[in-house]
Amino acid sequence: MDLLYKIQPSFASIGVYEPFPGTKLFDIGIEHGLVKKEMAYEDFFTRIPSDYYLKDIKRRVDTMDYESFTNMESETKDAFHEYNKGVMRILERAKARSSIYLHNPRIFLNDVEKFLGWLR
Repeated sequence: MDLLYKIQPSFASIGVYEPFPGTKLFDIGIEHGLVKKEMAYEDFFTRIPSDYYLKDIKRRVDTMDYESFTNMESETKDAFHEYNKGVMRILERAKARSSIYLHNPRIFLNDVEKFLGWLR
């Protein structure tokens, strides 16, 4: 969060890692016993994509328990959301997207709807 406020981008996004085969993160996950090399065919229909390959969906990291991890994830995502809701940031983003709005006004209407949802 310190870096976010230091560099002050007009928009910021964050997500939880998803280790997929062929990536360094996947290899590290195997080394730490967090992911499995293969998935059963049925897993593709019973798990959400962010849980693919995880040995235990309640164990994403080996340095903290599941509840602490999900709390940290939620707090961080909420902080990013609050950061992005700043009026000046929204105006900067709208300005950057103005050419898109001219070509597709529906995107503008969707963004206005999203903004109004943030105010609730």
